[in-house]
Amino acid sequence: MAFDLLFVLGCAAMFTGAVRLTRAPALAAGALDATENALLATYAARSSTGAPVDGVPVTALYAIAALKTAAAMTAAGFVALALPTTTRAHRAMAAAAAAFVLVNAAGTALPALGPVEPLPIALLTVLPLVAFRARLRATPSAPPIGPVAPSR
Repeated sequence: MAFDLLFVLGCAAMFTGAVRLTRAPALAAGALDATENALLATYAARSSTGAPVDGVPVTALYAIAALKTAAAMTAAGFVALALPTTTRAHRAMAAAAAAFVLVNAAGTALPALGPVEPLPIALLTVLPLVAFRARLRATPSAPPIGPVAPSR
């Protein structure tokens, strides 16, 4: 569940920070994932007390998971289409976003691909960190604010 919560943060922060076009689908994916997590926590609490979990809420959970995946795939597709391809880092991010869409779509048809599905989103989470870190290192630092000790 903790890793799933990272997906919520990843969708909401990484996609919306990368490209403006992805705000609505990314926020939808984050909201749907948060809803899915709340339902899972509720079901876990109910089952720990021995109460049965009804069939209709379980069906709702699958529907929410499918909508979340569709929203995340839409956001990743927008990232793949909207990122500039001027640098290797941007091309790698666009390729990872496109791979996320393709692998998740293929995973729907072939459930055996399930273990591979987290790899593109992991890349898509790490690549912006690497690119932004390199950009921050290349930016000259600002002079210190406040009094500076005289040099000898």
